Amino acid sequence: MSPILAAFVELVDAGAVGIDISESRPLADLAEVHRLSEAGRIRGKVLVVPRVPGGRTPMPGSAPRARSGAPGPVTSTRTPDRP
Repeated sequence: MSPILAAFVELVDAGAVGIDISESRPLADLAEVHRLSEAGRIRGKVLVVPRVPGGRTPMPGSAPRARSGAPGPVTSTRTPDRP
């Protein structure tokens, strides 16, 4: 892993990096999210979540945080170093 990427992962793990997620929408709403984005009506990021059979998300515990102005916890998934 590069030193820059390693430093960034440390910041993410420490919760120092936050993402402004304004809302979460199902993948079926992607066209509407795109229209709203083009119209400039979206502030922050929209988390588009695919659904799997049974209606659950494939990413347990990934509910977006409420917008409070302060960065919230961010989790990272570490991948093994590649040769």
